[in-house]
Amino acid sequence: MPDQSALHPDTRQDFSQSEKTWSYLLQPTESAAHPAARSGDLDFLLFVEKGQYMAMLRSWEEPGRRAFSSPESATKAEDGLLRILLRRYSDSTNGHPPDSHWRCPPSDLPLNRKIRLPTERIRSKLLDLQSTTDTTAVQALRRQIAMQEMLLLLLETAEQPQMISTPAEDEAELAVRKSIDYVHLHYQEPLTVGELLRRSGLRRWQYSIWFRRLTGQAPLDYLNELRLKQARERLSLTDDPLREIARSVGFRDEYYFSRRFSQFMGVPPTEYRHLARRRVESVRRVGPRAPQQPKRIAVSDGIVGDLLPLGLRPLAAPLGIVRSQVGFADELDGIIDLGAVLSEERLAPLEPDLILCESADDALLERIGERCAAVSIERFVPPDERLRIIGELTGRTHEAAAWIASHDEALRSAWDAAGVRAGETAAAFILLGTRLYVMAGQGLAATLYRTGGFLPCPKIARMIAAGVGFRRVLPEELGEYAADRFLLMGGSDAAARLETRLLMQTGLLHRHAAQLHLLSGHWNFDDAWTRHHLIAALPALLRESVPLSALEEDAASMP
Repeated sequence: MPDQSALHPDTRQDFSQSEKTWSYLLQPTESAAHPAARSGDLDFLLFVEKGQYMAMLRSWEEPGRRAFSSPESATKAEDGLLRILLRRYSDSTNGHPPDSHWRCPPSDLPLNRKIRLPTERIRSKLLDLQSTTDTTAVQALRRQIAMQEMLLLLLETAEQPQMISTPAEDEAELAVRKSIDYVHLHYQEPLTVGELLRRSGLRRWQYSIWFRRLTGQAPLDYLNELRLKQARERLSLTDDPLREIARSVGFRDEYYFSRRFSQFMGVPPTEYRHLARRRVESVRRVGPRAPQQPKRIAVSDGIVGDLLPLGLRPLAAPLGIVRSQVGFADELDGIIDLGAVLSEERLAPLEPDLILCESADDALLERIGERCAAVSIERFVPPDERLRIIGELTGRTHEAAAWIASHDEALRSAWDAAGVRAGETAAAFILLGTRLYVMAGQGLAATLYRTGGFLPCPKIARMIAAGVGFRRVLPEELGEYAADRFLLMGGSDAAARLETRLLMQTGLLHRHAAQLHLLSGHWNFDDAWTRHHLIAALPALLRESVPLSALEEDAASMP
């Protein structure tokens, strides 16, 4: 967290010599040639030089002056494919914190160096970024993740030695590039690695090394991922049956295709199609118009914690799960308990003037909408966007905006206090009985992957982009979510502690993460009130990790 002087744009410091950790907002821009950069800003520039993808992280020492040592480098970089401005956080508009930012000491960065990037890896990320708009909250989050991944690829590549190639290596690289182009043209056909190898004319070891160097993947993994991405598009845009989609992208077995798609996206193809269609309708409204400032509000259990920070107390809600699992059960006095779920029979005598639901069934929404205004907000809507929507529906727009701004500022301080490093990855899991689930777009994960916090692993990033909140994980699948840190949530009763200990003793958690943190399951909610309490606890939770030597001990103490 920068000191207070860093929050004032009039304060001028020599950025290149500063050892402070600054905060940056990642913003894609349309023009690489005419950036509107300010003192202390950085920008990521992607361009092509001699047929190779190159990138440069540039610093700006003074307004309007580039920090290039070589005019030639600056000229070549003007013909850029993409520019991402890393605006210092103090320059964000209206004093509101950005939705996503990145923190790093300038001394840790490879500033003003041309870095050669792996062709296929950067091409894939570039296509992902260019094919995504930011018209919705989900799309905006997807773009932020794509930009962070491109920046991370530059930093990872910069740490590797930049080798000078020989003519023989140039020929080998060209042969593999042609092979990759062939894959893109013929992925629908029954390709084999042996066929690709024969076409390249290279030895197997040589082909494998160059293919992985250029794409970051083995040939078969790359082919399957390309096919699955094409299938993902067809699922979103067409009503074609799964059998036809599988065959059109190169899978001859529909069941094998479904299994691979589930592994790749974290959700089966049919559910992905449903989510893709449902994202168009993130908010559904029925019934008469609600009052501008409704007084008698009934809500589903997941929305209770979004009303409290706005100074509102719901008239009624299903409180069974809220009382037993969330961290603010003592603040529910005066709220009428509707039982397990919302029902029109229990709501009718209460005469509410507004009913707020989460992902309500269409039939239920229509029935309760016959009595008063009813609104359903889909669960994939990011927490802050959900709070803004609730603020608009209840006449508390300014209160919602103020809470979000205050929360982001407090969360940045919590990351600093916890010692979270720039680019660090994390995955959150919850153990319910004997079943293990990974969190993506909901629960604790909604806090982990925002406001300068952790990055998700690639599979979780795809789940978030698809609108997946969570999915069940088998212990042997944990390697697909490998990260710097695992956060495992569970219950506090004896049975839950036993299951936690048994999972730890498999050794799989420590095998796929450098650090393991144990948390209570009541942190796995993403309502505003739970997130408010989580911020105060985060530094302590993230400083206490379970060492490998503790596997034989009872996991009895869970913060």
